[in-house]
Amino acid sequence: MDNHLTFGSTALVNDYLRGRAEIMKFFSGDFRNLDSFARVAKGIRVQPRDELAEILMQQNRHFGNEAALPAIALLRRPDTLAVVTGQQVGLFGGPLYTIYKALTAIHLGVILQQQLGVAVVPVFYLVSEDHDFTEICWIGWMNGENRYERIEYTPERLLERQPAGDILLDEKLPTLLDQWFAKLPSTEYRDSVKNRLCSHYAPGKSFSAAFCTWFAELFKDYGIVLLDAADPRLKPMMAPVFERELREQITQTAIGETDNSLHMAGYHSQLRVQENRPALFILREGRHSLQKGEGGFRDLHDDRLYTVEELLDQPQHLSPKAALRTVVQDTLLPTVAYVGGPGEIAYWAQLKKIYQAFDLTMPVVVPRSSYVLVEPKIRRHIERYAVDLSVFLRDPSKAIPAILHEHLPAPGIDQLQQLQTRIDQVWSGLQTEAAALDPTLATVLGKSHNQIVHLLRQVEQRMLTAGTLRQEASLRQLQAVAEHLLPTGQPQERLLNCVPYLTKFGPSLIDRLYDQIEWPYTATKVVNLD
Repeated sequence: MDNHLTFGSTALVNDYLRGRAEIMKFFSGDFRNLDSFARVAKGIRVQPRDELAEILMQQNRHFGNEAALPAIALLRRPDTLAVVTGQQVGLFGGPLYTIYKALTAIHLGVILQQQLGVAVVPVFYLVSEDHDFTEICWIGWMNGENRYERIEYTPERLLERQPAGDILLDEKLPTLLDQWFAKLPSTEYRDSVKNRLCSHYAPGKSFSAAFCTWFAELFKDYGIVLLDAADPRLKPMMAPVFERELREQITQTAIGETDNSLHMAGYHSQLRVQENRPALFILREGRHSLQKGEGGFRDLHDDRLYTVEELLDQPQHLSPKAALRTVVQDTLLPTVAYVGGPGEIAYWAQLKKIYQAFDLTMPVVVPRSSYVLVEPKIRRHIERYAVDLSVFLRDPSKAIPAILHEHLPAPGIDQLQQLQTRIDQVWSGLQTEAAALDPTLATVLGKSHNQIVHLLRQVEQRMLTAGTLRQEASLRQLQAVAEHLLPTGQPQERLLNCVPYLTKFGPSLIDRLYDQIEWPYTATKVVNLD
């Protein structure tokens, strides 16, 4: 299947997936060429990692992610590399693509370890300081009526622009879980999945800690390292990056120059920068922007003025924006590749000059794997109507009428009409010849003709009625296919959560998805579930 169906549709992303020279110059190498990774690996700084490894050990033990400890131990070695991906800490694991990103990073790490001959560790960077709660507070699934449904969780106590890592789960969450699971079909896995989920998403735990322990369980057989960058012990390691950004405003200058080049090449710019605003938030009573002015930087929340020295004196109160987060990530880690979605690919096109300014080697940007999950009832509809998914997913509104047209009883109607025309022609001659023999026969034949025509019309009407009913049923079934594969018109990986699939198909779902991955990850995989 064409990868562009569910992965991305902007010119920038599509051209990157195709490897067009016009866009590749904004990146560090062609992700489809394994030599690109070897070239990037040579430019990665060798620096002491013992302190980082110790913090990661403590974090992952706290998350119950014991499987990652051997990989963390490898990070102490100077030649070890990392494949990094990351995401916000969405409720119950977030949308499906969060799972897909982790699986891709794990798979790529195995490939690069074989290719480069050194240890390559998969790392999931938790964007736990993000303050946009509306992006992480919801779950989506397909209900029993083949309709997309969504519920949201909002704790009683939620401060404005509060980082996710600081949000505590309350007693509303168990009630939401009960309500949600009551809507899911009863299966052999449902109760065990619910019990496991309840043990992770328990009142009193932070939003990010619940995500981490649940994520650690999902990937307990894969050893992916979880890195919570909100940990105050990591902030002193980030401080040199913070200082240069505050003093030089590197991101504003570099992105401004890059955007001009992108626009001249016909591409859009994903990240927006504002004049005199560094790519840093301040963490005080929420997460707020800073504005450079006379005498220092002003907190746009409470208008308090800080000098650079005051800000750097407490780096735990600083948080990088997206443009700087990658630099922080790759200052901490020996990142040879970053696995991202279409939006991330778009903003990575703006970052090369930032990496150059910080004297860092920009990693190879790799598209995450993309899947279309097909449940048995949906697969039966697809097979019945011989649906070509590569056509169907481009525009179901056009594909469905074409499929229905192929299944109308039009050939039978045509044959009836041809038969009636032939009977009319033959009967006219027959009636004339019969009248010559006996005039009374003309009346008899006329009545017989009317009876035959009436019978044919009855058959035609019954065929049309049956065809209409069949068409209505077919329409419902095809609409169910469209809704499952493209809920509300969007790829399912952006809207659906993995938990309902786990309740239906069991914990082996993660393994099945991993087994479907194929380098170089540009083909959307159709996975038939059973």
